[in-house]
Amino acid sequence: MTQVRSSGSLEIPATPFSEEEQTSLLNAIKAKLDTPFSRSEKPLKNLVVDLFGPINTGKNSVSEELERAMRREKLNVIYIRESADHPVIRAENAPDPVVYQAQHLAIVDGQVMFNAYDPNWHAVIVNRGRIDMLFWYEKYKKNFSEQHLANTREFIYERLRMDQVDAYLFLEGDPEVLLERSYKQAVTKQQGTHANIEAIRESIGIYEKILADVEENVPGLPIFRIDTTEISVMETTQEALRFILPTLCARYEIPGSSYLPKSPALLRRTAQQAPTVDEQLKLHGTPSVGWEAREDLGWKLEAVLRQRDTLLDSRDEDAAPEGGAEFIQVRAEWRAPELVNGSMWEGEPDSWFFAFKDASSDGTFSRRPTVKFSVSADEAEDIIARYRVIGTVTKQRDLWAKTVTLPDGSTQDFWLHVDRVEELGAFTEIKTHGTQSKQHWRELLALANELGFGLSDIAPESYLSMLLEQKNDQ
Repeated sequence: MTQVRSSGSLEIPATPFSEEEQTSLLNAIKAKLDTPFSRSEKPLKNLVVDLFGPINTGKNSVSEELERAMRREKLNVIYIRESADHPVIRAENAPDPVVYQAQHLAIVDGQVMFNAYDPNWHAVIVNRGRIDMLFWYEKYKKNFSEQHLANTREFIYERLRMDQVDAYLFLEGDPEVLLERSYKQAVTKQQGTHANIEAIRESIGIYEKILADVEENVPGLPIFRIDTTEISVMETTQEALRFILPTLCARYEIPGSSYLPKSPALLRRTAQQAPTVDEQLKLHGTPSVGWEAREDLGWKLEAVLRQRDTLLDSRDEDAAPEGGAEFIQVRAEWRAPELVNGSMWEGEPDSWFFAFKDASSDGTFSRRPTVKFSVSADEAEDIIARYRVIGTVTKQRDLWAKTVTLPDGSTQDFWLHVDRVEELGAFTEIKTHGTQSKQHWRELLALANELGFGLSDIAPESYLSMLLEQKNDQ
């Protein structure tokens, strides 16, 4: 399977979404489309998906399955069948090929133009839309003058530039397999005008040409290719949703906070795809060097915080979590009015944060893929209500930052957390961001050493591990 063009920097997953993931994403998309607006505001366009490609690739069946998937999540969907099914076309009243093909184009263009903004719909699924019109004009170009062809192509390109379609799905397949599918649907195996191997190969060649022309004339369209040769209609639908759902989230600027907390499977997928991982060295006690000495070492105090972390069990298991298990953290955070130790906090939190920490083995160094973002107080309350609470960690944190020049000349940001944790004691964390291939344990150890820590001070357990161990001892 190859992809003509992805939508910007959006990450499309390597495997299809589960039903749980699809539900979370579609619900978030529906909520976005249902956002009320005043008459003076520009209305939000409905989501539009266009399927096209050679015969017997499953366009009709996949369109119907996509419609069902969206309707299951209460989206109002209109499925627009190909223009050949329209009564005007079926009447065969066109006086010549020019008018006949213009009728097809007018039907397709009008269906997209009007339904994309019809307030009765959330979603519009188009079978053989504007790009497919380029195919038919190319296939039967002998019926048109060069000027007519040029004008019509430019008209279609202008419509494509309006960016009304959110995802184009080009369904393709091996010519022999597509022909065999024709046999299965026919009473006899006699090859017809369109259902013969030469015609199918010709069609595939024309599609390749018009896709190249579209890329040249309207670059960057979200066009995705799905090879249906060896997969079923349901598998093709899953592949379609694999492309469609992230593309819609990106195009409609749907924040992760609206769907990630509702799906542990999506959280795991997102964490595993994250380009960076949290690297941390935890130590017993506080630095032996004072504030001024830390500043001399390049550390800058950024904030004094009070944090209350509610730890939630995100696993699909009944057994109690272990220290290295994945978990969700909902953090309420107060900022001290002044950067002075011992400041008091009162009232509602200044900020709320969500974090999902993927499974990790506790050891000298902690490396966890992590998903983090800010949430509202209402969102935080909803998230906490969704999961089983493991426990709560409350602490005062002095947050310091420092930029270190690495041996290769690059720079790396590090953070120092000096924590006073209720019921657990005083701890220090030195953190940075690494990648799957790049670790910073040498730098973490060196920074710990200059702050007065030794190897015996290393605390290999997370606050979650300590909390669970404390509970087990009670």
